[in-house]
Amino acid sequence: MKIKWRSVLILIIIPVLFFLAARSIYNELRPYGLKDILTGIRSIPGCRFLLSLAAAMFSYTALTGFDWLGVRYSGKHIRYRSVALTSFVSYVFGNNIGFSGLSGSAVRYRFYSAQGLSTVEIVRVIGYGFLTFWVGLFSVSSGILVLPPHTVPETSSFPFHSTLPLGILFGMILIAYVCVILVRREPIRIKGHLFPIPSPKMLPFQILFSMTDWLMAGLSLYMLLPSSLHIGFLEFFSAFILAQTLAVFSNIPGGIGIFESLILALLAGRTDSSLLFSSLLLFRFVYYLVPLAVGAILFLLHELFLAGDKTRRTLGAVGNLMSSFLPTVMAILTFIGGSILTISGTIPALPERMKWIKLMIPFPVMEASHFLGSLSGVLLMVLALGILNRTRLSYYATLAVYVSGILFSLLKGLDYEEAAVLAVFFLLLIPCRKYFYRKSRITSDVLSPAWFLLVAIMLISGFWIGMFSYKHVEYTHELFWQFGFSSDASRFLRATLGSAVFLFVISLLVSLRKGGGGPAVATEAERVVVRQLRTQWGGCESSLSLLPDKRFLFANTDERREGTTPEGFIMYGVSGKTWVSMGDPVGSDAAVRELIVKFRTAAHADDAHALFYQISERNLPLYIEFGYTIYKIGEAAVLNLIPFSLAGGERSSFRNTINRLTREGFAFEVLNAEKTVEALGNLRRVSDEWLKNKNVREKGFSLGYFDEIYLSHFRTAVIRDSSGRIMAFSNLWESEVFKEISIDLMRYSDSAPPSVMDFLFLKIMMWAKESGFERFNLGMAPFSGIPDVTLAPLWNRFGAALFHHGENFYNFQGLRNYKEKFDPEWKSRYLAVQGGFGLPRNLVDLAILIGRGKLKSGEILEPSATNGIEEC
Repeated sequence: MKIKWRSVLILIIIPVLFFLAARSIYNELRPYGLKDILTGIRSIPGCRFLLSLAAAMFSYTALTGFDWLGVRYSGKHIRYRSVALTSFVSYVFGNNIGFSGLSGSAVRYRFYSAQGLSTVEIVRVIGYGFLTFWVGLFSVSSGILVLPPHTVPETSSFPFHSTLPLGILFGMILIAYVCVILVRREPIRIKGHLFPIPSPKMLPFQILFSMTDWLMAGLSLYMLLPSSLHIGFLEFFSAFILAQTLAVFSNIPGGIGIFESLILALLAGRTDSSLLFSSLLLFRFVYYLVPLAVGAILFLLHELFLAGDKTRRTLGAVGNLMSSFLPTVMAILTFIGGSILTISGTIPALPERMKWIKLMIPFPVMEASHFLGSLSGVLLMVLALGILNRTRLSYYATLAVYVSGILFSLLKGLDYEEAAVLAVFFLLLIPCRKYFYRKSRITSDVLSPAWFLLVAIMLISGFWIGMFSYKHVEYTHELFWQFGFSSDASRFLRATLGSAVFLFVISLLVSLRKGGGGPAVATEAERVVVRQLRTQWGGCESSLSLLPDKRFLFANTDERREGTTPEGFIMYGVSGKTWVSMGDPVGSDAAVRELIVKFRTAAHADDAHALFYQISERNLPLYIEFGYTIYKIGEAAVLNLIPFSLAGGERSSFRNTINRLTREGFAFEVLNAEKTVEALGNLRRVSDEWLKNKNVREKGFSLGYFDEIYLSHFRTAVIRDSSGRIMAFSNLWESEVFKEISIDLMRYSDSAPPSVMDFLFLKIMMWAKESGFERFNLGMAPFSGIPDVTLAPLWNRFGAALFHHGENFYNFQGLRNYKEKFDPEWKSRYLAVQGGFGLPRNLVDLAILIGRGKLKSGEILEPSATNGIEEC
């Protein structure tokens, strides 16, 4: 599987930046305590707090101008209040969640698509807003950082000691942008879509809105600065611009930690760092958390408004809305609850409450509660991912941990505030039972690398807070083993170490655990129903349902009365976290439509991805309608038997093969199912010789393999030598409803002549035509027929390259050429997957499934052609 280096770098760089920022803040606040920071917050006058809130409001108002300009750039006209709502909600989510280009864009797509904008038009709005953001930054910076340039303190460890170089760079970028929009008129083409050059008339508005945003954001923090910091607004604003720019590039949500460390470094020595840090904390509340709360409420009201006015529609829409976002909200609250428990274990207990603890709680109980409370915090943060993935076990486990967390909070130090918060989270989670329906274990990705990193960052943050709280306590190794009601520092060290070890143990157990296995294998009763449905609705490929490696999902299973046969089925297998349907659903049109949805729902309930392999063109609109991504994987050769004949000059080689082997005493025969059972011993001998001679192993799932029960269901075409000994054979797939026939296994003995398979192949065609079959399915040619053009998607270019240059893996072109000489009609075959991001993992799971649990080194996807025809 290809490694996503960009994701790996992000997972490495973000924690490194966060660690460096935390270390910088810690060094600045080393002389101060937690009490000093709280005192600094209380010292900020209420009028300045209100002015800061007003400046933040004006900043977000200016941000709405970004989207207003973007909508006009896209050529649309939407009422300002709708644009303002979309812009505000998008920016508050983007500022707080991080990766604003992704999170904010998702909100915009939701809002603007409801307003009738197409995807391309929404991309234009987003792109123009992004451009306006940087135009304003460069406009402000080129003036503030240059006239006059400001000195950067040497203690800040910046690579430059003046803002002049950065200001000049920003000014040059702004000039280049102005030149482009003044000179170039041709639109820019990106992935086949045209993006017009912005009009010069809109440039003043871009600068106005963006400069207002930056100035108001800076003023919001300036109003909260301590009175002891004697600094003019312009000088402060240069530091603000520099810190915000670097924080934006970090991609950490809200630049948290990065922005604070930079401001502390740039304004070092001007006032007490504890007072400055108090202002930064309050700025976080004013500019980020308050708008986030308002934005979340507006988003909820917007969704309820879209649901409609009628009570029934509204309630239904509310139910769907709750289903879509409630697990996410509960996951966030669970993670917050775990963070509270973890951080609480690092902070000293209040002395007056410890007096009550000494009277009421035995010391061992208090000591154990403190330690177990921290472990409960880690467990809650881990379970939050299970809550996000809607697993039933995570739901019940989280409720249990909430109860224990409440108990530990009270027993360790009468932390009733903490217990009250956890109790609220507990009560909010109880009525959400129906949203957690997955029957799988806590989750297959219970501690994915990204989630592990998130939990680890919280543990590091708690450790940082603890070190800050107990920095005046001299560290010794004996500190770990000091016990007493007043030994808060010792309890902090033990809880931190225990939490880290606990997280490591959980991650180790998860890494050793195998993925979910899905439902149980099919029962004999189900196989009887499948054989009936296959006869009524199935094509040749439905014969694969007779293999023992198939599981089944039926249409109308829940609704039908007992004893009533369902109208269709899906045959599928489970590999890793992928459910793979072999071909299209088999059944009536209504059943096919139902099964496509039902299969994805069932896979989702098992925390797996749904995949349809080798589907036909017939049902492509349904797969697209229900959210599947389609990839072409090859073409199947279907020969029309009605006009087929061996007469004519172009068929002379075929006639020569038949005549030569007939003279040598070889004879063709078709055995019915009963005679096939009698000949299984001889067929096994031929099959074993073929496998040994070709040095191959049996495949499965999309190919038949030698299984006596499986072969007993079919007629078998055999070639006998003059002594009556079977030299080659192939079992026959037949479809009465489609009047179609195909071959499955094609195997021959070591002593058979080289052209015996051609002889068998041609004889089957002639026999099938005489028997009334109208079509002969020669099987699929993998990766054939995939266009290879410059602007083709990556999958098409990969498939085409593999077809033309993949001889070391498989004879793709040879297989296509062999089938081509019969002049068949080529039918495209496709892969339908649940979104495109998990495709590499899905393909590996599919290869393992076809390889029957074995994956050779370098094997990506085993080509699924008729088993043996590639040797012809």
